[in-house]
This record gives sequence, C-alpha cells and structure tokens, in this order.
Amino acid sequence: MRQFSQFEDTPSRASQAALAVERARAQFRFIRNTVVIVILAILGLIVAFRSPVEVEAGTRYVVKSFGRTTGVVLEPGLHFIAPWQSGTRLRVQLMEIKETMDTPTSSGLPVSLESSSWVGLDPSPQSLIKFVNDIGASGFENLVTSAKRSATRNVIAGFSYEDLYSSNRTVASDKIFTEVKDVLAPKGIIVDRVLLRGVVPPQTTRDALEKKAAAQQAAEAMTYTIDKEQQEITRKTKEAEGISKANREISSSLTPEYLQWYYIKALEGLAHSTNTTFVIVPYDQKLTPMLNVNHK
Repeated sequence: MRQFSQFEDTPSRASQAALAVERARAQFRFIRNTVVIVILAILGLIVAFRSPVEVEAGTRYVVKSFGRTTGVVLEPGLHFIAPWQSGTRLRVQLMEIKETMDTPTSSGLPVSLESSSWVGLDPSPQSLIKFVNDIGASGFENLVTSAKRSATRNVIAGFSYEDLYSSNRTVASDKIFTEVKDVLAPKGIIVDRVLLRGVVPPQTTRDALEKKAAAQQAAEAMTYTIDKEQQEITRKTKEAEGISKANREISSSLTPEYLQWYYIKALEGLAHSTNTTFVIVPYDQKLTPMLNVNHK
C-alpha cells in the first residue's frame, strides 16, 4: 500500500513543478513587458517633451549635454533636442567690425586710424565645436579686436604719416590683413578683408601741416612768377637781338651810292607833288639852293 501511494503521488509533484515553472515564466514575461512598457513610456515622454530649437539662416547651433559639447552642430531649420541638452548659437555670416585707435607712425607721430574688418566663423562643424570649447561665443569680437590692434600697431610703426596719405595706405592695409589672418585662421575665424578708412593726425600736427601746405603753395606761386618773368626776359632778349641784327643788316646795305640814289628819288617825288611850291635842297655846306616849283 505504501509503495502504491508513492507511485500515486509522483504525478502530483510533477504537475506542481510544472505549475511553478509556468508561474515563473509568467512572472518573467510580466516583468519583461513591464520594463518594456516603462522604457517605451520614458522614451515617449522624452520625445513628447523634447525642446524645439529654431536655427536661423546664417547661424549654427552647437548642442551641449550637461555643459559639454556633444559633437552635434545643427544647421538652419527647426530641430528638437532632449530636455537636458542646451546649446550655443554662433553666427557664421561675415560681419563688419569698425574701430578707431591711436597708434604711432615710424617718425613717432601719433595718428588716429579708422578701420573696418570683415570677419566670420568657419562654418565647418569641427571648427565650430573647437571654437566653443576653446574660446566661446562671447570671445569672438574681443579676439578679433585684439588681433587687429596688435597687427595695426606693428604695421603702422613701419610707415610714415605721408605714406598713409598716399597709395602706400593700401600696402599698409594688406599687411595688416595678412597678420590678422595668420593669427585668427587657426582659431576658426575667417578674415575676408581689412581696410583703413581714415587717417587723422593730432590737432597740432594738422595745424603744422596746414602751414606747411600754405608755404609750399606760396613757394610754388613764387616759382611760377619767377619762371614767367624769366620767360619774358628771354623773349625780350631775343626780340632785342633780332632788332639789332636787322639794324646791322640795314646799316651794311646803306652805301653812299644807294643813299644818293634814294635822295634823288625823294626830290623827284617832292617836285612832282601838287602840294609842293618850294623845295629847299642842301647843295653843300655853303649854299642851300631853293627850287621854285611851278606846276602851272
């Protein structure tokens, strides 16, 4: 009887074990499904509550996560980022930065320079990420201004004030451009051009230059007057030389025979004139004959 009971209890224990396994499987499936549902719910909440980011034309958005760059740079358009993410907006369009600064020339004369520079950030993602990590958006203009001031002082120290008022101003601008470009290019900043718009000396220098210009104009006017008078002297000298030459030629041609012949011709003209009544003709030193001319 006891052996029979033992054989009879074996199927019951097996069924209990099967039920236990089934219950364990059911619990596992429940837990698994619960985890999946929770994960999906979390993902759904993340998607639902993602922050919209609008990136305007001419700008880029460097995404950060917990204060660090993620390596993602958003192009212009509408984007969504996670709630814990933020970012830095950067302008990649060229912008003009104007500045006025005082700097000495090669002669030590201080001048006030008005300059314009067209600069912008390199739009490549790697360059923008490096710029944000190394410098930051707020340091852009300060970096450009500092580089341009240093280059301007170095270059202008090799030019005189007169050079800056001549075509050499373009040469100075080109040199400043080259120096600024060499400094800013490794930092991800594009330098399009640098121009010197105005050069203004101190008031004392302006007064001295005005006096110098007035004196130079007076000297030029005096030189013009002297040249004109010299030309007039030359003209009169040549005129006198011409008259003298003509007189010499006339004198050489007035022979006694020619003068006698010319004298007779003059008397003949007087004798035949209707207005002539008497003609006094010198004959020699003692006798002056009078000719009675009667035309009747």
